[in-house]
Amino acid sequence: MTVISAKNELARCVYQLDTRVGSRGRPRVLSTTEAIDKVLFVCRTGCQWSALQGIDGVCYKTVYHRFNLWSKHRLFEHVFYRLVSEYRATHQNPLAADTTSVKNVYGHDVKGRNYADRGRMSTKVSVLSDSSAVPIALAFHEGNRSDATTLSHLLNETQRKTSSPLSGHSSLYADKGYDSETCRKTCISHGLQPCIPRRGSPAVWGGIRVAVEIAIGRMDKFRRVILRYDSHIRNFKSFHYLACACIVP
Repeated sequence: MTVISAKNELARCVYQLDTRVGSRGRPRVLSTTEAIDKVLFVCRTGCQWSALQGIDGVCYKTVYHRFNLWSKHRLFEHVFYRLVSEYRATHQNPLAADTTSVKNVYGHDVKGRNYADRGRMSTKVSVLSDSSAVPIALAFHEGNRSDATTLSHLLNETQRKTSSPLSGHSSLYADKGYDSETCRKTCISHGLQPCIPRRGSPAVWGGIRVAVEIAIGRMDKFRRVILRYDSHIRNFKSFHYLACACIVP
């Protein structure tokens, strides 16, 4: 049901976009539903766009053109946060935050050297999930950005996109990479109790922080997000938002 909900919500947003922009040129041969299916196929399998050529009589350039247009209008982002807003209205579980570094191949922006990977270029993705391993928000940074400096952006993005206070979740769990007074003050400012262990002390998670690792593992099943082939960050973001939208129940 989660994939179906994401597809239906995306189709509705595409219809609103087409109504607002208006149709020009020849009638479309590829329907919106078929285009969404092909984009989801690329996201799930991680294949090249050219691999779509000839499947069901589809031209891959047409699919990419529509995906690029939807990315420019942030449709995938809107769909994800709309589903998250509906989910958060009935679920107020504790939160967990972590980051993952995605190796850069062709990206031109929002990239930096990941010194944990011999200085190779990468893009860092900050993930906020709840204790049920459902992704709540995403934020994207250069690969050399410290985890402690990403939390404020992540929480502010969640607050702004879902238009709902975070205080209902009561607490936020994170690893020692977030051990700083700035991170703790940021959590408190959003009404969250920071559960962040200090360096040199044993970590007691209670089985909650591992939820964000599970959420990242679920995202990685969509093979297009584990390596960055997209030159523009907007398309790279779109694949992540599409993958997460398929995870939100």
